[in-house]
Amino acid sequence: MGVDSPDRPRRGDTGRRLLRARWRFARLPGDALPGFGHHRRTGRRGAVRRTARGPGQQHDSHSGPRRRSRRARSGGVIFIGEGALLWRAVRAATAGGYRVDLVCTRSDQTAPDQVPVLKTRDVNTDAIRIKSACSDGLVWSINNPTILRAPLLDFGLRIYNIHNGPLPAYRGRPEIAITYALLNGETRYGATLHEVDHGVDTGAVLDVEEFPIRPEDRFQEVMMTGLRACHTLFERNLDAAVNGLLTPAKPSTVGGGYYGRERLEELAGYRGSSRYDRAGHLGVFTPVYPDLAAALADPATAESAHS
Repeated sequence: MGVDSPDRPRRGDTGRRLLRARWRFARLPGDALPGFGHHRRTGRRGAVRRTARGPGQQHDSHSGPRRRSRRARSGGVIFIGEGALLWRAVRAATAGGYRVDLVCTRSDQTAPDQVPVLKTRDVNTDAIRIKSACSDGLVWSINNPTILRAPLLDFGLRIYNIHNGPLPAYRGRPEIAITYALLNGETRYGATLHEVDHGVDTGAVLDVEEFPIRPEDRFQEVMMTGLRACHTLFERNLDAAVNGLLTPAKPSTVGGGYYGRERLEELAGYRGSSRYDRAGHLGVFTPVYPDLAAALADPATAESAHS
């Protein structure tokens, strides 16, 4: 009875095999594990640590995100913005158990059930109401076309914006910035999470989600990829934002540029460029950005669109 049967594993073999399997799993690169960030080994055998993909992300052990997520659910969030990107973020927050204090949006937006909504043309005029509704001092600006100003910026709230474009190189309106990025022959682009200050897209950068621009990519493809990158930034940084763990990244050495509506009239000078067709193929976004479409189709209309 004391002799191990060849048909049965030796005592302790199962535990050793589990340890070896766990060790092999821990050594896999992060990209090989769907849904995980890059990983690195710690001093304890078999343990892994999630390493942030962006500069503002914190490093956590396995138990860290779960504990932090439970604490985060005690805080509330305010959203400012419009469109599908905004509502996708709202749904992600509520599905994760976060309380939504208020969503500030346009009057024509359809909100999910049981989400408090303030429909307004200019959130700056409702600053007092936003401050009183904010239970945790956290505000997300998602696909928000309104420039936030005082007094909203002077209440000490933590206001974070997700910009569809790399900063500081492509500040301003995302659709115009993408157009010029293609005209400039950029081969990489990205979305940026940053603090909101009294400037326009000038606050400290917290995290970046970069992606390549392929030679065949046109405006439609770059915009679509940028929108997905924006949502990735939101999901990746929500816990850290609620818990006050976001930290500024090292400032970029790339020069900045501002791409506002006044840049529409300059598009006429690029009509002879070999990149003009790529930049001007708005695709499904043509009805979304009528001023840009008009400026690309007929430069003479840029002046009327700007006025």
